Amino acid sequence: MKSLSLEQLQRRFDRLRSLQRRLARAPATHFIACGKRYDLPLSARTAKPCADVIPPRIVDYMAGFFDGDGCVSRHKDKYQLSVGQAESGSEVLLLFRNLLGGGIYAKGRAQGTRQVTLQWSVFSKRAQHAAAKLSRSSCFKHEKLWLAAALPERSRQNGMKPSRALCRSWSYLAGFFDAEGSIRIRYPAGLTLQIGQTSPYVLFAIQDFLARTGIQCSVHEYSGRHLLEANRTEECRLLLKRLLTAGLRVKRHAARVSLELAPGNFHHVRSKLQEVVGLQSRYRRLTAAGAERAYEIQKTRTKIDRGGGIAEIERPRLVQSQLMNLQATHRLKCAEERYVLLRADIRSQLRQGACIGNS
Repeated sequence: MKSLSLEQLQRRFDRLRSLQRRLARAPATHFIACGKRYDLPLSARTAKPCADVIPPRIVDYMAGFFDGDGCVSRHKDKYQLSVGQAESGSEVLLLFRNLLGGGIYAKGRAQGTRQVTLQWSVFSKRAQHAAAKLSRSSCFKHEKLWLAAALPERSRQNGMKPSRALCRSWSYLAGFFDAEGSIRIRYPAGLTLQIGQTSPYVLFAIQDFLARTGIQCSVHEYSGRHLLEANRTEECRLLLKRLLTAGLRVKRHAARVSLELAPGNFHHVRSKLQEVVGLQSRYRRLTAAGAERAYEIQKTRTKIDRGGGIAEIERPRLVQSQLMNLQATHRLKCAEERYVLLRADIRSQLRQGACIGNS
């Protein structure tokens, strides 16, 4: 590829992204979960009766997952509970169906980088039963679940409603992290765990829960959302191990891969991790070379901030100039790398039968 300026690369990237967003794939006809194929739609009529007794740790996990990705809606005088997930989360949808009834359906079609969304839904009496089960452990959506469960007022007055938001257990946190969490690795061997939400309500509850176990994290606002973040690598390792023990499902493989991270194997672990994570940030993620460039920039910036030794920062203007050159090169290389990746993705989608649909 001939040398292009940053502005030229951005214009070409924007045009290709516009094209990619219009590329649609055939509707999903099945999904794979637990090594077995299930045809879509997986009707509610064929579901087993709702389980009367569910182990508390499973209820906690499901409540955490529902608090993250679930929805309570009302149609006339009947309630519906639903959870949407990409196919990578189909195992959890199957768990909801097997224990609470309902069906699993394809919602929308794959277009651009958007994958087909699968949705577990349960209606009417079964929705009421499911809401009653989940409301016992819910932290964030308990009020909506109580309404859907049609619990008598006396039950609410007898202490079923918590006085404040509480993260009840590691199993609840495992479910919530499976729904809303993300794992990031930092060059050369750092870990960061994040959970995003539009409301900080449940994040503060999780922060309190983790603080009691000695794990420190912060909650701050970012791009209109609230983000809970833990960035001390050893604490992140401990947190991932506890989540795995508590029943992490959707992000189980990603967590195990991340725990392999050590000085010297960053690129190997990063490559394995990219195979199992979603596509939402695909064109913002750094390549292996980009991660090394970013690390060099951070080292140079730290050297300037700390003042360095006389020998190291003998000529401050020279170091500042070096930093600016590193940053400019990094921006240009990142633009080139994501442009090349986007072209390759579009060609791959076309080979797999994608066609231009409505934007």
